[in-house]
Amino acid sequence: MKHIDFTGMPVHFTLCHREDCEHHTNCLHWLDYEQSPAKERSFFFDPRWIDANGGTSQCPKYLDSEPLTYARGFKHIYDAMPKAKAALLRQRLLQHFGDYNYYRYRRGEYVMSPEIQQVIRDAAAELGIDTPITFTEELRLHCWQE
Repeated sequence: MKHIDFTGMPVHFTLCHREDCEHHTNCLHWLDYEQSPAKERSFFFDPRWIDANGGTSQCPKYLDSEPLTYARGFKHIYDAMPKAKAALLRQRLLQHFGDYNYYRYRRGEYVMSPEIQQVIRDAAAELGIDTPITFTEELRLHCWQE
């Protein structure tokens, strides 16, 4: 059985006890149920709802237990770029994220999901920037969002 680091898991994360599900050994909902200590109160998926919404073969609440690569900070992505292209990329990212979020992502105050990292890479590619986009720090974390 996979051991899961439950850091970052929401307090009211919904559990699943369906051992008949073909995906249960890779689902965060089942692994949390299996590995966490017994609690007086927990939230569980209603098995009838799962059966009515695709069943266990296509569970709509399946959350893969494989960690994703998140990133923090990108202060130095402009260092190796020509100044004109760096300015265009900065402008495009500011337009996309807005001032508030852009600077928090850049300084590493906010963690960037794989999708946000891809937005930055796509913006660079659209501008013809072939410099590899690297982030200040990479983190392997579970995605607890449903």
